[in-house]
Amino acid sequence: MPEMVTFGKGAEGSPLAAVLAQLINHNLEKGGARLEAFRKLSSPVYFKVTDVGVEILLLFKKGTLTIHSEKPVKPAISFITDSETLLELTNINLRGLKMLSDKNNRNLARKVLRGELKIKGLLLHPLELLRLAKVLS
Repeated sequence: MPEMVTFGKGAEGSPLAAVLAQLINHNLEKGGARLEAFRKLSSPVYFKVTDVGVEILLLFKKGTLTIHSEKPVKPAISFITDSETLLELTNINLRGLKMLSDKNNRNLARKVLRGELKIKGLLLHPLELLRLAKVLS
């Protein structure tokens, strides 16, 4: 199987890029809905982690992902938050009615309302966000 997650120029040395690559690779090994969602992802996704001053862009294309330390293209979806909240995003619960009662999900919703988690593209790309959440969680 060809490598699905690679690093663009400069991203190899980024701890955030390495952690996200490891997490995504681990989730893809499980196959199923995560792998299917990964193959359908096609939007560039930007993360700005404010407390550590790191920015990366995930460039999804036809079942592959290249992680960049810069923005070679304009992102369709952007997350601006701290590292703790980014970690919480990887634990989002997407299973039925549990979505509404999950403590982590409620905490993330509170952070969006308070402006501690900014998500640009939320309304324009809801399906891509759901696919990304499956891949990350």
